[in-house]
Amino acid sequence: MSLPHAELEVTALHRAFYPQSRLYGESYEPPVEPEAPGTPDDLLDVPGGTPSLLHVACHGSAGTRPTASALQPALPGDSADPPPDGTEPGARPDGGRLTVARLLDLRNPEQDAADGPLVVPSACETDLGNRDHDEALTLTTAFLAGGARDAVGSRWATQDCASALMMAVSHHCLSVEGHSPADALRAAQMWMLDPHRRNPGSLGGSLLDELNKHPKPDRPATWAAFVHQGRPGPAGDAPTRPRRARPPA
Repeated sequence: MSLPHAELEVTALHRAFYPQSRLYGESYEPPVEPEAPGTPDDLLDVPGGTPSLLHVACHGSAGTRPTASALQPALPGDSADPPPDGTEPGARPDGGRLTVARLLDLRNPEQDAADGPLVVPSACETDLGNRDHDEALTLTTAFLAGGARDAVGSRWATQDCASALMMAVSHHCLSVEGHSPADALRAAQMWMLDPHRRNPGSLGGSLLDELNKHPKPDRPATWAAFVHQGRPGPAGDAPTRPRRARPPA
C-alpha cells in the first residue's frame, strides 16, 4: 500500500495485455479478485506449473551481502491464514522476503532455460550488488539461475510513477508489437526519451493521466535503471507467444 502506482501498473497490465493472468496482492480496486496475498510462497508455487511471465511490483533492496538482496512482497502474516509451517513471521530466517538465497535454491537441472519465464521485478535495486560480486549476483541474475529465460531488473532506486509508465509501454511492445524482452525494454526507454511521445494505444485511466502530467519522463533517473538479463533473441521472439498453455502471473 506504500506504492500507489504499483496498483496502477498491475491493473493496467492485467486489463490491457493479460486478462487471463493470475493476480496476487492487496489492492484498493483490483480488476479481478486476487487469488492470494502474494507472499514469496505464493509466487514460487503458482498452480499449474511455471508461468510464461511473472511481473512483480513491490519494494526491493540490495542487501549488505549479495544473497540477502530481496523483494518485499506480502509477508506471511499479512493475511488471516497462518504461515504454511505454523511459525510466526518473525521466526523466518528471511523475514518473509524473497531473497537471492532462496531463489538460488530453486534451480531445476531438468528445466529447459529456453522455456523458462520472463521475470520482471519492477522494484528498486533488483539488479544491484553492494559488494563482493558487483552485479554478477543480484535478484535478477538469481531468477535466471532459478530457471528464468529473461529478467528485467533495476540498478538503483526507481520512481514508481515513472516505472509504471515505462513498464506499460514495455509490455505493449512485448505482447502487442511482438518484440523480444530486450527489444521491448529498449523501445520503452526510447519512448521515454521521445519529446513527442504519444499513447501507444494501451495506456488508459489513471496511467494515461500520469503520462499527461509527469514532468520529466526523459530524465535518466526515471528510465535508465532498468536493464535486461538473459537471452536477447531476435525481434519477435517474445517468450509470451504461445508455446503451451501457461497463463502469466
